Amino acid sequence: PHSELLEYTAACVVTESSAPPEGMVALEVPTARYARFRHQGLPTELNNTISYIYSGWLVHSGYMHTYGADLVMYGSEYKPGDHSSAIYYSIPIR
Repeated sequence: PHSELLEYTAACVVTESSAPPEGMVALEVPTARYARFRHQGLPTELNNTISYIYSGWLVHSGYMHTYGADLVMYGSEYKPGDHSSAIYYSIPIR
């Protein structure tokens, strides 16, 4: 069943298959094809990029969302509090 509720999980890639530390959970994201979008600006403005993805790009792209997990990736271009900061938002598509 699909839900309108957003569930957010902060995660990192691990290579060991051992149990996670107490208070943490293991989350496996299945392999999928993703469309990746660059968001430049503060994370508080990410909703603008997400609105573009779902209301603009996805509608006209010919792709469908798989209802898998959307991913937000903070890499070396992320600079807290800096408007030139960049993060990447990815959606699973088919």
